[in-house]
Amino acid sequence: MPPLGSGGTLPSGNGSSTGRVIRPLQHDKWSKGKDGFLVTDIWGLDATPTILIQKTQESFYLLTYQYKSLTLVLLVPIAAIVNGELDISFVKQQVIENVSSSL
Repeated sequence: MPPLGSGGTLPSGNGSSTGRVIRPLQHDKWSKGKDGFLVTDIWGLDATPTILIQKTQESFYLLTYQYKSLTLVLLVPIAAIVNGELDISFVKQQVIENVSSSL
């Protein structure tokens, strides 16, 4: 899962280098998925985007959820997720259940 960035070599969540990264935060490269979370196919596969906070060298999963007129942007520390995409799916499900019932 490549981190978001404008280019260069950035460390991934597992400590390896990912190589050159294109700019995935392009306006026309995102769409709303069936579950309400924004998705991008910039890498040619369905993966949860990650970002790197350069100052602290911490990586986070970027989860962006849209429900009616509400947009939630969640940064989930990669270090807090043990089972990768399985745990991310659980986080997404919890957001969907709690947000839709609260509005």
